[in-house]
Amino acid sequence: SQRENIGAWITLRFKHSVVISDFYLVQSFAHENCMMEWISVLSFEFSDGNYRDFELEAQSDKTQRLELDPIITDSIKLNVRSSFAAFRVGLTQFGARGYRHNVPRILVGPHEKLRPAILAVAPGGTLGMSEGIFEESLVLDKPLNVIAMTRDRVSLTQTDPGLPVVICSSPGVTLNGLMVVQGGDVSSSAPAGFRMDRLAPGVMGA
Repeated sequence: SQRENIGAWITLRFKHSVVISDFYLVQSFAHENCMMEWISVLSFEFSDGNYRDFELEAQSDKTQRLELDPIITDSIKLNVRSSFAAFRVGLTQFGARGYRHNVPRILVGPHEKLRPAILAVAPGGTLGMSEGIFEESLVLDKPLNVIAMTRDRVSLTQTDPGLPVVICSSPGVTLNGLMVVQGGDVSSSAPAGFRMDRLAPGVMGA
């Protein structure tokens, strides 16, 4: 069916392609009694024609984070699909979070997701990881150097024993200084210069 939009609030255009992983926004309500009764639906349209819809929580003056699967785009168009505009509800803040696409190196900090950074870094580039524990599967489908940027512990963990910690389907992959943990137990450690070329394609940590 044809999608119907009330109107477009914002269109963001970028000089370079970017990888977007989440949005954040703050709503403002003119009438407190409308907060429990009305829900607004926003649609984010990307340059390839794909879109994502989000229902906003009825919260005033609080930052809401809207996560999505990482996507490469040159622009973001914000459409309003349903609204409580009659109650004078608006956005006081809006932003997108991600990385510039096809860059030679990216540093990922604690509590940040690895998947958007892997999508953004150029083949043969470097993904640096700061101190901390990264709880997600690492999918490597292009030549890449994944390096611990600190002498302190940098761990890749997957608490679900049914999921692998590292999936490698490309030659030219290097893990340097990382600890790989499966199901809460240390399964292997990647010392300096550890390479996975001969393991590709395949799974490590399963």
